[in-house]
Amino acid sequence: MKKQYEYLGVAAIMLAVVGCSLSSSGPNTPNNPTNATHMYVAGGVNYANSDGTWGYSQAVYWKDGNINYLPLTSGNMWGWADEITEDKSGNVYVLGTQGVGNDYAIWGYWKNGAFTTLADFATYPFLTDGWFAVDTNGNVWAEAFAGPDNNHALPYYWENSGSPTHPANATNLEGIVADGAGNVYMTGTTGGTPFVYSTGFSSAWTPTVWKNGTTATSLSTTLSGTTYSNGFAGSLSIDAAGNVYAVGEVFTPGNAPVYWKASGGNWASNSPTQLSVTGYPPATYTYWNVHGAAVDSSGNVDAQATIATTGAPPETNNYFSSTSTPPGTLIYWKGGTPSTLPLGSYTSWGVFWGAVDSSGNYFVTGSVATDAQAAAGPSGQGIPAYWKNGGTLVPLPMGSNGGKPNTFGKAEGIMFGQ
Repeated sequence: MKKQYEYLGVAAIMLAVVGCSLSSSGPNTPNNPTNATHMYVAGGVNYANSDGTWGYSQAVYWKDGNINYLPLTSGNMWGWADEITEDKSGNVYVLGTQGVGNDYAIWGYWKNGAFTTLADFATYPFLTDGWFAVDTNGNVWAEAFAGPDNNHALPYYWENSGSPTHPANATNLEGIVADGAGNVYMTGTTGGTPFVYSTGFSSAWTPTVWKNGTTATSLSTTLSGTTYSNGFAGSLSIDAAGNVYAVGEVFTPGNAPVYWKASGGNWASNSPTQLSVTGYPPATYTYWNVHGAAVDSSGNVDAQATIATTGAPPETNNYFSSTSTPPGTLIYWKGGTPSTLPLGSYTSWGVFWGAVDSSGNYFVTGSVATDAQAAAGPSGQGIPAYWKNGGTLVPLPMGSNGGKPNTFGKAEGIMFGQ
């Protein structure tokens, strides 16, 4: 479920950009990068004013834990970054938003710091960005929910900075990845309705994958002899052999975390494989929300999820909490085995993504807080952080803005590259 906040300031408000679907997808990690030794993480940070209002947020990325500030285009006052990727030449692309005062202005991407606008908020008053990738020909593909408001938005994709395309019958677009042969795969759903607050989840979603934005293939929802009435395909990843993987869920009856594998990119007749629930029995954990994934060198699908004992755990300010009713638990799969991600002294967590480095280590990014409500205001703290192989969380530096230390941040998209 991808939801995100942009933190603006100067008035004492925090505007929410909300695009809700079942799974959060990780960014594209380039196929077989020539020197995938550096860790890149995209995100945002901002500070609190002495009068208790938010200051302007900054779009940033961290390279090997060091913070880098992304420049704003003329006239804009704040920025926020969400996803990060790299092309085969090592150019770094960061997807994000810029604005003026408390208003959203433009959405697009930075390439080595130079910004290209994909859409503006005058045309699309509601827009929440999705995910993006760069194919082997250097084309930039990006996804977003866009429309007049959050109850009338549709999923679109952009190829470079041209006009957006809404794939026929698509009700969600979530994952996106480019392979080494120049193909681009996108996942989401067809059927039913988009996830919006007026309608909620749809009972008619069919998990679907698109190749190069045109060819749609419905994915099976039959798992171990049980046919589920609907499902959702989210995050995508590609292994060294060119096999494509998508993680997601199938549900009704029940809810099961799964992945689909397309050998050599061929999605025909692929049935889902359940991710292990050892230690987290479905009889107890009846809600599974699977997030961004990667494939390690042994062919294991690594992923993470928020789970709950019954129904969906409540969210406050886009944070799940281990103290809510029902409580949420943050788990991850490494080498096929699920374990709980440690929160330390924190009890709440925000959005998170995952990626595998060249040595097979699995990293998860996100934001943690003392409680979900505290993360809403300048008096609270959200700490951008990551976990390596499920170990102790590692906070990322938040830097400063105009001499004022930043007090809130989120670590979102992650990749390993040159």
